[in-house]
Amino acid sequence: GDQGLPSELVQAEEAIRAAVAQGQPAVALVWIGSNDLFYLYEYNDPDSAAEQADLDNYGRNLDTILGRLTQAGARVLIAQLDDQSLRPVVTRGEAFPGISTAEIAQMSEQVKRYNALIVEKAAGYGALVVDFYHTTIFTDASTLADDGNHPNPAGYDKVASTWFAILQAIL
Repeated sequence: GDQGLPSELVQAEEAIRAAVAQGQPAVALVWIGSNDLFYLYEYNDPDSAAEQADLDNYGRNLDTILGRLTQAGARVLIAQLDDQSLRPVVTRGEAFPGISTAEIAQMSEQVKRYNALIVEKAAGYGALVVDFYHTTIFTDASTLADDGNHPNPAGYDKVASTWFAILQAIL
Protein backbone atom coordinates (compact mmCIF):
# COMPACT_ATOMS: atom_id res chain seq x y z
CA GLY A 1 0.00 0.00 0.00
CA ASP A 2 2.78 2.50 0.77
CA GLN A 3 4.97 1.81 -2.24
CA GLY A 4 6.16 5.01 -3.82
CA LEU A 5 5.13 7.19 -0.88
CA PRO A 6 7.84 9.16 0.88
CA SER A 7 9.10 7.35 3.96
CA GLU A 8 8.82 10.66 5.84
CA LEU A 9 5.03 10.58 5.45
CA VAL A 10 4.84 7.01 6.76
CA GLN A 11 7.11 7.93 9.68
CA ALA A 12 4.99 10.98 10.45
CA GLU A 13 1.79 8.90 10.44
CA GLU A 14 3.35 6.42 12.86
CA ALA A 15 4.51 9.19 15.21
CA ILE A 16 1.10 10.88 15.09
CA ARG A 17 -0.75 7.64 15.83
CA ALA A 18 1.61 6.92 18.74
CA ALA A 19 1.02 10.39 20.23
CA VAL A 20 -2.74 10.08 19.84
CA ALA A 21 -2.69 6.61 21.43
CA GLN A 22 -0.89 8.13 24.45
CA GLY A 23 -3.41 10.94 24.71
CA GLN A 24 -0.89 13.55 23.59
CA PRO A 25 -1.62 16.35 21.14
CA ALA A 26 -0.35 15.59 17.66
CA VAL A 27 0.57 18.50 15.43
CA ALA A 28 2.05 18.23 11.94
CA LEU A 29 3.83 21.13 10.25
CA VAL A 30 3.75 20.98 6.44
CA TRP A 31 5.85 23.27 4.25
CA ILE A 32 6.37 22.03 0.71
CA GLY A 33 6.63 23.48 -2.76
CA SER A 34 9.71 25.69 -3.00
CA ASN A 35 11.82 23.06 -4.71
CA ASP A 36 8.89 22.11 -6.95
CA LEU A 37 8.85 25.65 -8.32
CA PHE A 38 12.61 25.86 -8.76
CA TYR A 39 12.68 22.56 -10.66
CA LEU A 40 9.65 23.46 -12.79
CA TYR A 41 11.41 26.49 -14.26
CA GLU A 42 15.05 25.40 -14.07
CA TYR A 43 14.62 22.16 -16.02
CA ASN A 44 11.54 22.95 -18.12
CA ASP A 45 10.14 25.76 -20.23
CA PRO A 46 6.54 25.44 -19.11
CA ASP A 47 3.64 26.97 -20.98
CA SER A 48 0.36 27.66 -19.18
CA ALA A 49 -0.83 24.07 -19.73
CA ALA A 50 2.36 22.70 -18.16
CA GLU A 51 1.98 25.12 -15.26
CA GLN A 52 -1.59 23.88 -14.74
CA ALA A 53 -0.42 20.25 -14.88
CA ASP A 54 2.22 21.10 -12.25
CA LEU A 55 -0.42 22.78 -10.08
CA ASP A 56 -2.74 19.77 -10.43
CA ASN A 57 0.09 17.45 -9.37
CA TYR A 58 0.89 19.69 -6.40
CA GLY A 59 -2.78 19.56 -5.40
CA ARG A 60 -2.82 15.76 -5.56
CA ASN A 61 0.29 15.66 -3.38
CA LEU A 62 -1.35 18.02 -0.87
CA ASP A 63 -4.46 15.83 -0.81
CA THR A 64 -2.33 12.78 -0.05
CA ILE A 65 -0.26 14.48 2.63
CA LEU A 66 -3.02 16.48 4.33
CA GLY A 67 -5.47 13.60 4.09
CA ARG A 68 -3.14 11.05 5.61
CA LEU A 69 -1.84 13.31 8.39
CA THR A 70 -5.38 14.35 9.31
CA GLN A 71 -6.64 10.76 9.18
CA ALA A 72 -3.79 9.74 11.51
CA GLY A 73 -5.12 12.26 14.03
CA ALA A 74 -2.90 15.30 13.59
CA ARG A 75 -3.83 18.93 13.79
CA VAL A 76 -2.16 20.13 10.61
CA LEU A 77 -0.51 23.49 10.01
CA ILE A 78 0.51 24.21 6.43
CA ALA A 79 2.74 27.02 5.24
CA GLN A 80 2.11 29.29 2.31
CA LEU A 81 5.24 29.78 0.26
CA ASP A 82 7.32 32.91 -0.13
CA ASP A 83 7.73 34.28 -3.65
CA GLN A 84 10.90 32.44 -4.65
CA SER A 85 11.30 34.73 -7.67
CA LEU A 86 12.27 37.49 -5.22
CA ARG A 87 15.03 35.53 -3.49
CA PRO A 88 18.51 36.94 -4.20
CA VAL A 89 19.67 33.52 -5.47
CA VAL A 90 17.16 33.99 -8.32
CA THR A 91 17.45 37.74 -8.85
CA ARG A 92 21.27 37.53 -8.99
CA GLY A 93 21.03 34.62 -11.45
CA GLU A 94 23.63 32.64 -9.54
CA ALA A 95 22.15 29.23 -8.85
CA PHE A 96 19.44 28.73 -11.46
CA PRO A 97 20.86 29.70 -14.86
CA GLY A 98 18.06 27.80 -16.60
CA ILE A 99 15.42 30.18 -15.26
CA SER A 100 14.95 33.04 -17.72
CA THR A 101 13.77 36.54 -16.84
CA ALA A 102 10.37 35.68 -18.32
CA GLU A 103 10.24 32.50 -16.24
CA ILE A 104 11.02 34.47 -13.08
CA ALA A 105 7.81 36.43 -13.71
CA GLN A 106 5.95 33.16 -14.41
CA MET A 107 7.27 31.68 -11.16
CA SER A 108 5.97 34.67 -9.25
CA GLU A 109 2.49 34.04 -10.65
CA GLN A 110 2.70 30.26 -10.10
CA VAL A 111 3.53 30.71 -6.41
CA LYS A 112 0.34 32.73 -6.06
CA ARG A 113 -1.58 29.78 -7.54
CA TYR A 114 0.24 27.38 -5.19
CA ASN A 115 -0.70 29.57 -2.22
CA ALA A 116 -4.35 29.81 -3.28
CA LEU A 117 -4.42 26.02 -3.56
CA ILE A 118 -2.83 25.71 -0.10
CA VAL A 119 -5.63 27.87 1.36
CA GLU A 120 -8.28 25.82 -0.48
CA LYS A 121 -6.83 22.46 0.61
CA ALA A 122 -6.28 23.68 4.18
CA ALA A 123 -9.94 24.62 4.44
CA GLY A 124 -10.96 21.21 3.15
CA TYR A 125 -8.87 19.37 5.74
CA GLY A 126 -9.35 21.74 8.67
CA ALA A 127 -5.68 22.75 8.58
CA LEU A 128 -4.37 26.12 9.69
CA VAL A 129 -2.42 28.26 7.22
CA VAL A 130 0.90 29.83 8.18
CA ASP A 131 1.82 32.80 5.99
CA PHE A 132 5.39 33.00 4.74
CA TYR A 133 4.32 34.85 1.59
CA HIS A 134 4.10 38.19 3.39
CA THR A 135 7.40 37.85 5.27
CA THR A 136 10.81 39.18 4.25
CA ILE A 137 12.76 36.23 5.64
CA PHE A 138 13.87 35.11 2.17
CA THR A 139 14.63 38.56 0.76
CA ASP A 140 16.20 40.45 3.68
CA ALA A 141 19.99 40.14 3.84
CA SER A 142 19.81 40.20 7.66
CA THR A 143 17.86 36.92 7.69
CA LEU A 144 19.48 35.18 4.71
CA ALA A 145 22.56 33.03 4.37
CA ASP A 146 25.21 34.10 1.87
CA ASP A 147 23.68 31.74 -0.72
CA GLY A 148 20.73 34.15 -1.04
CA ASN A 149 18.34 31.23 -0.69
CA HIS A 150 18.33 29.70 2.79
CA PRO A 151 17.76 31.49 6.10
CA ASN A 152 20.69 32.25 8.37
CA PRO A 153 20.33 31.71 12.17
CA ALA A 154 18.36 34.98 12.53
CA GLY A 155 16.14 33.87 9.64
CA TYR A 156 15.51 30.48 11.22
CA ASP A 157 14.59 32.27 14.45
CA LYS A 158 11.94 34.20 12.47
CA VAL A 159 10.76 31.00 10.80
CA ALA A 160 10.40 29.34 14.20
CA SER A 161 8.59 32.31 15.73
CA THR A 162 6.17 32.38 12.78
CA TRP A 163 5.22 28.72 13.37
CA PHE A 164 5.21 29.19 17.15
CA ALA A 165 2.70 32.05 16.96
CA ILE A 166 0.19 29.71 15.31
CA LEU A 167 0.99 26.87 17.70
CA GLN A 168 0.37 29.16 20.69
CA ALA A 169 -3.07 29.96 19.32
CA ILE A 170 -4.15 26.31 19.23
CA LEU A 171 -2.34 24.63 22.14
